Formats: sequence, structure tokens, C-alpha cells
Amino acid sequence: ALDFMFSNCLVAVGTLIGYDDWCLTELGTAGESKAHADIAQKYGVWFECVAGMCSNESMQKGEKPYYELMNAKLAKPVFMVKAIGQATHRTGMDVFPDVCVGISKKWQGDAEARDALPK
Repeated sequence: ALDFMFSNCLVAVGTLIGYDDWCLTELGTAGESKAHADIAQKYGVWFECVAGMCSNESMQKGEKPYYELMNAKLAKPVFMVKAIGQATHRTGMDVFPDVCVGISKKWQGDAEARDALPK
């Protein structure tokens, strides 16, 4: 779906793209996080994570620049397209937040990581 949107010029600077299963696969090498990185590279996109599970800091309760995080279950990442067609690309997520890493390990069957997740 992302490739279709970008290849048909249906995405512009300022477009918001959100993901619902970001942490449910091996981060950066499978699922939505890999598709996101592939699109960033293919189309020279600069993304900025603006809401949800952007960083460890963004996972702390309290007011944020764009939103207020009230529940980790609502913390699906949302990225804003900042530029398209650049010589380089930016995924908007340099480091995956600890909570996301834990969720990813849980879904990969890591019992120790599953038990360490907040209830």
C-alpha cells in the first residue's frame, strides 16, 4: 500500500502515516518497520515520528509537543513526511523504544521479555 501511494504521488510533505502493528515483528527487518524503512530509502523520504511510540522519552506519561500519551496501548507510531525525493533518507526512528523492543520480543516468543512487560 505504501509503495502504491508513493509511486502514484498520493503522498505529499505533511502527510501523516500511522502504523498499528509496528512492534509485532522483528524491528527493522520485518513487518511494518521494515516496509517503512524500505519506502524511505526507495523514495528518498525524510520522516519525523510525531506521535506514539517514537522514543523512550515519548513513552513517559505527560504532555508532549503534539499529543498527550495516556496509555501505552494507544502508542502506535505516527510519522509525518518532511521531504520526498532526497538523495538520502530518514526513517524518523533512530532507536526503537524499550517498550517496543519488549513487545517485539514477546511476539517472537521470548517468554522472559513477555514477563517483563508492564501489565
